[in-house]
Amino acid sequence: MPTTDIDHDRKRKIDISEALKLRLVKHWTYQEIGDKYGATKQAVHDALKPFNDLIKDPEAIQAYQENKANLLTSIEMELAKSMIDGGKLKDASLNNVAYAFNNVFNANRLERNQSSLNISVRTVVSDLEARKKELLESL
Repeated sequence: MPTTDIDHDRKRKIDISEALKLRLVKHWTYQEIGDKYGATKQAVHDALKPFNDLIKDPEAIQAYQENKANLLTSIEMELAKSMIDGGKLKDASLNNVAYAFNNVFNANRLERNQSSLNISVRTVVSDLEARKKELLESL
């Protein structure tokens, strides 16, 4: 069914960002959102259609968001286990092993609150202190 000018005007009245939050977070129906904006249920559905294709299950997304840290930690553990699998490690290229090492090294530093920026700052400070000592000794 072709959309009419009236439906097009109603779609423009819909705050898509807010409508999407109402749909995903507050679990409002298309009709409830339409009532809020003075639009039809179909106009709301059409306005949110690009997101409907991406978001199949709003409850699953909400559950993921609420448990993201634990889920990502579980995935990290599975990846770490696969990284130390002797067969996979043996088959990996040197570049892949170096890349994995660098990522694990950086993740470990960040976990210990030792970002790579700290290394640069410490190196500069250390170099400055050594230079200061040399200058003081030369006076």
